[in-house]
Amino acid sequence: MSHDDLICASCSGRVADGRCPVCREARAQLRESARTTSLVYLAIAAVILFAFVFALVHGLR
Repeated sequence: MSHDDLICASCSGRVADGRCPVCREARAQLRESARTTSLVYLAIAAVILFAFVFALVHGLR
């Protein structure tokens, strides 16, 4: 979900506009959540890559 789709219950404006402190806080939380999600996907990809390389190296011996 993007902050473009959210409506603030406090000011009835779009959260993306950041009209009030509640909107700005929600927008900041969404950005942090997206950053954390990206890091989790990156870590999972790194573990899978490590496992693949490990299996190749030990399978060739």
